[in-house]
Amino acid sequence: MQQATTSENKSCAQLVIQNLLQREEQIKALFTDPNADFTDDPALSIDTVQFTKVCLSYGGPADYLEIYHSQGTIERLVYRYSDWFDTANTSVESDSPLWDYAQNIVDGLDV
Repeated sequence: MQQATTSENKSCAQLVIQNLLQREEQIKALFTDPNADFTDDPALSIDTVQFTKVCLSYGGPADYLEIYHSQGTIERLVYRYSDWFDTANTSVESDSPLWDYAQNIVDGLDV
């Protein structure tokens, strides 16, 4: 798959569909080629991360925590605020009380 170069000065938003289509063609070829093996697989790594969504309020407006965690450790925490047809999100830093709250939730999960 050909990667975009910085000299093209295109944003990821401008390139995402083109690259998706190229990746789909690559995977399609992998599945249809009887001679393909694991060396043809484009995956560089496969990581399993759990996602837990905590609804703090709903309706209009609504807000949520999105907790991405693996083996009891938070990898990323996102605060999402939505008001009808608009939504925004921001990352939550590890020194926030929301991070501690999210960690308590993760600690209580039966995973």
